[in-house]
Amino acid sequence: MGVASLLPCLALSSLAPTGHAIAASDFLQARQAAPDATELAGRDVVDLPPVRLEVYPAPTCPNCRIMIQDGILPLIEAKLPSDRVHITVLPWASGDKGEDGVWRSTAQRSNAYDNLCAMQLCALREASTPHPVGAGSDAVRRGIEFMACHMREVQAEDGAELSTLMPAVESCAEQAGLRWSGSDGLSACVEDEGFHLQWGKDFADRINWVYQQPQWTNAPYIFLNGRPLNCPSPTYCTSVGTPHGDLALDEPGSPLQVACSLLGDPKPEACRSSQDGSTPTSKTSTATKFCEECWEAGAFQWRYSGRTGSSLSLIGVAAAVAAGIAGTLIIGAVVLGRASGVAAGGPVLLPAE
Repeated sequence: MGVASLLPCLALSSLAPTGHAIAASDFLQARQAAPDATELAGRDVVDLPPVRLEVYPAPTCPNCRIMIQDGILPLIEAKLPSDRVHITVLPWASGDKGEDGVWRSTAQRSNAYDNLCAMQLCALREASTPHPVGAGSDAVRRGIEFMACHMREVQAEDGAELSTLMPAVESCAEQAGLRWSGSDGLSACVEDEGFHLQWGKDFADRINWVYQQPQWTNAPYIFLNGRPLNCPSPTYCTSVGTPHGDLALDEPGSPLQVACSLLGDPKPEACRSSQDGSTPTSKTSTATKFCEECWEAGAFQWRYSGRTGSSLSLIGVAAAVAAGIAGTLIIGAVVLGRASGVAAGGPVLLPAE
């Protein structure tokens, strides 16, 4: 697998669809799906819930923000039964695969991107992060609400000092019902637990699991019952990846509608309500084309700004998170530039072929 396919927020080549006799729902509910985060957490195979969703967004990736805001948050707000729907949401942190092929965190307290990841991990800590949690949990709802707000504010202030972002981050915590100040607040967690979570074995196990998968979706990386969930837009998912190609979903739709389609009858009230809404669309109302042009290799180049430490240009830094996969990519202050607009004074960072 080339480096281009391993960088967060770069588009991946889609698998060619092939004919399948088996229905997607049967495939996903059988043990043909790959072992996933729920099983990594020690759950018995026979005790697996019918829906297990994993999402790996990068704090500075616009498409990740759109998916969290328009795709994942509505699913969480629906409060589907926690014993039937599990979700794992982890920010894609800085790390490196060593010669042994094992991913290890390279997070540093002096690195701005790593601090952003720490903030999101701290917001999710009550939701047993990095372990799976029931989708109906109030703790995971508060964490995801913080993530959506946090990503919006961070990306709106491209290039800002971390200190400049803090008032907006505190406001995000308040809106999500999370304490910012105090010994048990997010601020204290960011300086300590937020980094220990990134350095911990449980977190590394989750990221290593992703690296072991032969197929990835576009960023944010999304897996349904251990298989890549392909979503052309944040409100429309169409297929899952299999060893034989993409398998069309029985009922394409938003992440919420896809989850509902696997729950069987009787369906939760939130599922019946979601079916009464407007028909899902593969188009997105956002200014960027979802998971295609804005992060596609060749459409943009990654440019090192020469700044490190507590300030960074936020849009684009996620593409350097997978440092060291094949050669060193610089993790620090990375800015996004058009292929024809490379600024003087910094090396162009492009994925290796």
